[in-house]
This record gives sequence, C-alpha cells and structure tokens, in this order.
Amino acid sequence: MIKKIFLSHKEVPVPVPVKTLAEAYSWVQATFVKKNNIITNIVLDGVEVLGELEGGAKFDHELREDSVIEFQLDNPRDLSLQTLEALRDLAFQMDRRLPSLAVKSWQFKDDTHIGEIKEIANDLTLMLDLIEHLNGILQYSHEYLAPVNGLSRLLNRVLGYLLEAAKAADWQRCSTLLLNRLEPLLKDMVAECENLQLNVLSAGIDAFENSLAG
Repeated sequence: MIKKIFLSHKEVPVPVPVKTLAEAYSWVQATFVKKNNIITNIVLDGVEVLGELEGGAKFDHELREDSVIEFQLDNPRDLSLQTLEALRDLAFQMDRRLPSLAVKSWQFKDDTHIGEIKEIANDLTLMLDLIEHLNGILQYSHEYLAPVNGLSRLLNRVLGYLLEAAKAADWQRCSTLLLNRLEPLLKDMVAECENLQLNVLSAGIDAFENSLAG
C-alpha cells in the first residue's frame, strides 16, 4: 500500500488505503482534479501509464510501499493557449519557408532535395497532431474550434497530395501545391490561432470551463 505520491513534482501523503494504480488514479481524480485542472500524465516507477488507464483498460497493478507515482496536473486554459502558440509559430515558420522552397522545387531535376519536401510533410503532420491535442483539451464541437478544425481537414488533404506528388517525383506539382494550396492555408492558420487565443483569454472562466472536454 503506497504512502505518498507526487503531484506535479510535489510530494503528497496518501491518507487512505490505496493498493492499486487504478485506486490511486481514482483518489487523485476525486481529491485534486477540479474544473480548472486535468491529469495530463502519470508516471509509475519511470514508465508512463496514463494511456492504459484512460483507454478503458482495467489496471490493477499492485503498488508497493516504495512505488513512485507522479501525476502531472495542468490547467486546460493554459494548455490550450500553449498549444495555440506552438501551432501559430509552426504555421508562421512554415509559411516563411514556402516561397523559396516552391521555387527550388519547380527547378528540381532529380530527388536531391526530396528531404526538404519531407520536412514540410513532417511539419504538417506535427501541425495536425497539435490540432488533435487541442481538441483533446476543448470540446471538438465548440464553436471556437470550427475554423481551426476546418483548416485541419484541408491541410490533411494537401498533405496527401504533396506526398503523392513527391512519390511520383512530380516536383512542379509539389511547387504548385506549396505555393497555391498550402501557403494560403498556413496564413489562415496563423490568423485563426491568434483569434482563438484572444477568445480563450477574453472568455470568462465559467464560459471557458463549460467548453472543456469531458
């Protein structure tokens, strides 16, 4: 039976009988997780285990007295702002790179520069992952997210086209996709991220909490 846990790096005594990881999770949820924070990670003896608990699996791992469990608690409002900042910065940096890459792509004679196209594809994948993460913090159906989610679907489509063109070594099509399809979407993403940040910052706490997932 465990005697203590860590909450965001701070040691907390456990005054109730807690024998399994699932019991520890339930106790932390009931005792410490309020409307203004969520559990974003659980590490048991150096191994991340949050996915097993939230995935619906029954996790009856017996805890030893010397087991070390850390629960990371974060504020959803802050997390959403941080995610939006990362998303905006990524879109902005990609947008700055596109014109020169589009020109080079148009002039490609072989696959020497394919790595640069792959970098853009990887950045697009990261952008889509960030949007998915954002939807994990806020309700997918919330009106604030509609423009960003709409752009996400369009970006995913462009990513597919870009990968097809690169696979076929159709560099001029890659250039056209970068300049005519991707660049406008990235500019829109920068603007929508800024708008959503302002909405989150200006929303009253009650209104914001009502938009939280779960």
